[in-house]
Amino acid sequence: EIAGEPCVSVVASHEALPPPDLHLGALPACTQHAERNVDLVKGLEVMMLSGVSNTPSSGSIVGLKGRLGKDGLREWLMSVTNSEETKRMIRNASDDEVLWEVRPRRGGSPLTFLGSRLQPKLTASNTERLSRLTSNSDPSWL
Repeated sequence: EIAGEPCVSVVASHEALPPPDLHLGALPACTQHAERNVDLVKGLEVMMLSGVSNTPSSGSIVGLKGRLGKDGLREWLMSVTNSEETKRMIRNASDDEVLWEVRPRRGGSPLTFLGSRLQPKLTASNTERLSRLTSNSDPSWL
């Protein structure tokens, strides 16, 4: 009620769902040029796809761990992973696959994920960052 008159308030919310092939492993700025684009990628809100059967959780990129085939990262990631499904994905991934560190939205220590298992959230706060990451590549998915 406002000034004695009845009123109605409506709040609408919508979260756009990215196409399945939109993930950090598909963006050249996050693959071939990952090392020089770390500052652009940091803070990007992502959905962490831990497995086909698991519900994704969200978080934000806090850093670049490295490339899967270097410095023993594949072996390390296999040793800290419990899921057989995830271990299969790690085994099948290219040595050039980029590993990103993600701080879960629920809190806790950063987790390491394959770039191909991180989907950028299509939110207003991500729009500018995604535009800058795709400015030199094909932004047709936007």
